[in-house]
Amino acid sequence: MTIGFFLANPAAKASSVVMIIRYNGERYKHAIGVSVETARWNKKSQRAKISQDYRQAAVINNAIQLNQSAAERLIYNKNAPEIKDAKHFWALINCEMTGVPYSTVAEGPKSFTEYFEKVYIRKFRTSKTESRLRRFRCALQLITNYETEIGRPVNFDEIGTRFYRDLEAYFLKKITRQIISGL
Repeated sequence: MTIGFFLANPAAKASSVVMIIRYNGERYKHAIGVSVETARWNKKSQRAKISQDYRQAAVINNAIQLNQSAAERLIYNKNAPEIKDAKHFWALINCEMTGVPYSTVAEGPKSFTEYFEKVYIRKFRTSKTESRLRRFRCALQLITNYETEIGRPVNFDEIGTRFYRDLEAYFLKKITRQIISGL
């Protein structure tokens, strides 16, 4: 098993970082969600060069380390499920990164809010600022309140123009109620 980190587009001024894993004769490639200025990339160490004027290198290197650790935990875990394909492999690594049980890969989130809470917010809890996480939680609470109002969860397949119009109408109604009750 080998794990490596590379720039997706080393000729560009900035590039996303890609993780490539070779395991059991297979090659898995996936962007890890961070970008680095190519001049600040150390090809040998496969990390961003930390300097006084490029402090985000520490955040980038932390993301690289989190991905590497998650991959190693998955690969060395004797209780991990058998890897079916590349998509399944990356879903299992995401479980390792977020602390979500492997069983959620098979089940999948049942609603948008479940995904947002149990996968999305957990995934970014170490790489985003606390104020950003508060905004995520605030958005989650607003959608949860909307679900209560309509009496059912919002599913991915219904998120579209109509959903946004209905959500906007809900918020306008809620704001109008607050204004009227404050008079």
